[in-house]
Order: sequence, then C-alpha cells, then structure tokens
Amino acid sequence: MKKKVLSILAVVLSVMMLVFLTVQMLRIDEKMSQIARPARLFNPKLIESRFPARKDWEVKISSDRERFFYTVCQQTLTWLGRGMQAVVFETQDKKYVVKFFQLGRLKEDDDRGFIQNLISKETEEKRKDRVSHREEIFSSSKMCFEELQEETGIVYVHLNKTKDKIHTVKLVDKYGQSHHIRGDDSSFVVQRKAKYLIPTINGFMEQGKTEEAKACVDHVFALLMSLATKGFVDGDDALIRNNNIGLAEDRAIYIDTGHLFRAQNLDVSERMRYEFQVRLDPLEKWLNVAYPEIGAYYRARRNEILTMLAEERDSKNQAETATA
Repeated sequence: MKKKVLSILAVVLSVMMLVFLTVQMLRIDEKMSQIARPARLFNPKLIESRFPARKDWEVKISSDRERFFYTVCQQTLTWLGRGMQAVVFETQDKKYVVKFFQLGRLKEDDDRGFIQNLISKETEEKRKDRVSHREEIFSSSKMCFEELQEETGIVYVHLNKTKDKIHTVKLVDKYGQSHHIRGDDSSFVVQRKAKYLIPTINGFMEQGKTEEAKACVDHVFALLMSLATKGFVDGDDALIRNNNIGLAEDRAIYIDTGHLFRAQNLDVSERMRYEFQVRLDPLEKWLNVAYPEIGAYYRARRNEILTMLAEERDSKNQAETATA
C-alpha cells in the first residue's frame, strides 16, 4: 500500500514538474518573440472589436458629419504613431487623424487557454483595471464629441460595431504595408490634426513672428477658460510635459482627451488660478528663459484674466447677497 502511494505521488510530482517546465519554456518563448518582433508592427486584429453594442456608447451623428466621414474613409490613411490606447493614422490632406482604439488591450473576457493564462500572470485586479480603462476611454470619447468638439477637435466618433455602414478602409502602416479593414468592426475617433505647442512657438520665434507666438499663448488660455466655463476639467497635471495641448489652425485643442471629466460646482476663477499655478507653470518658466518677451506677455495676460474672473465672482456674490 505504501509503495502504491509513493508511486502515485511520484507520478503527480512528475506531472507538476512537466507543467512547470512547459510554462517556463513558453514564457521564455513569448519574451523572445516580443524581442524579435519589429517595433510598432501593426496587426489589424489589434483594432478589431469583439464587444457587443451598448446603448450608452451610441452617438448621434448628423447627416453632414456622416458625409464628411465618408470622404475621410475613402482616403488612404497613413501611419502616424502608436500610444498605449490607440494606433493613429492621418488623412492624405494631413488635416485629420483617425485614432483606432487597441481593443485587444481593453477586452473584458480573456478567451485564451489555461496555459496561456498561466503565462500572462494576469490577476483579476488587472482585468478589472483593463475594463475600467475601456469604460473611461469610450465615455470620454462620447462626451468630447457631444459637448467638447471645439476644445478637443473630435469631429466623428464610432464606438459600437455597426453593419454595412463603414466598409473597407485602407491603412498604410509604418513599413509601407497596406491593410484593408472593415470600419464597421473597429472603434475610433476622428480628430483635427494639431501641432505641438512648444515646437510651434519655437518655429514662430525663429522666423521672427512674435505676434503669432503671442497668439499661441492666447489660444492656450482660451482653451482652458472654455473648458472651465463649461464645467469640465482635465485630471492630468503634466499638461505641458506630456505635450497634451496642440494648435489646430486658429485654436488650441486637447490632443489626449482621456482625462477630461465633468466637475460639479466648478469655480472658474479658482480653477484658472490652479491652471496657472500648477499645470501651466512649466510653460511660463520655459518662456521666461527661452523668450522673455513672450514670457512677459504671458504674465500680463494671466494677470488680466485672473483679475477679470475675480471681479466677476465678487460681483456675482454681491448680487446674490443683495437678493437674499
């Protein structure tokens, strides 16, 4: 009896050791594949949606916008870059970008096999984080299209899978390889293409275009004022370091809209004071060193705005006190 038990234990241990060695070898193989894989290689399956349609992701699109997008999807879209949440292509006229969400990273259910799940070492907490991230991205995209088009430059949104609405879209990746995808099966936003703020100011100053550089400052202030006035804030304090403000023709817009949210009972005066003291402080410091003339203009306009907002708030408080 004892020998039988020992034999069984030996078999179990052998099986466990075999599984352990298999998992370790697969992990090594997966890491080596990642190392050997060309950087930024694009696979259309990355943007293929497996999510069922949801009512809260539906977005009402006007017929004018539908016609506009039809002209966009008839163009060949060329690779521009990849971030954590989206792969980005630009239109041939270079006026717009199409951001396709990398849905493989946002899926809720993991349909991989048992061994692959062992390899991934993914915890339930990480799965929940992934789902939460997807909810944030989709909700933010819908909100920006419906309420913040001017501030974000988002002119078209497609979140739910559709049928026979958006047919073949041609994409050209970083290596010049063409891909034909069904737009119906992807989730994306179309956004006005913007130039980064600091390089744009640099360019104007190198050309001696001081007034145009000052206008960039005004556009940034107008963007943040507009956002606060509508009752929205951006949760990313590294606004300047992350290059999250761009210039699109005659105005500034947010490039990454994933951190915008509605704030209850927002005090515009206090919010703008915070913008200047915290989020725009790196811009002011850079201007003071690189272009003192523009730095002086920045401070003058900042003081004008804060004084105006403080006076408006005091006047409103006085009126409410008199009415009470």
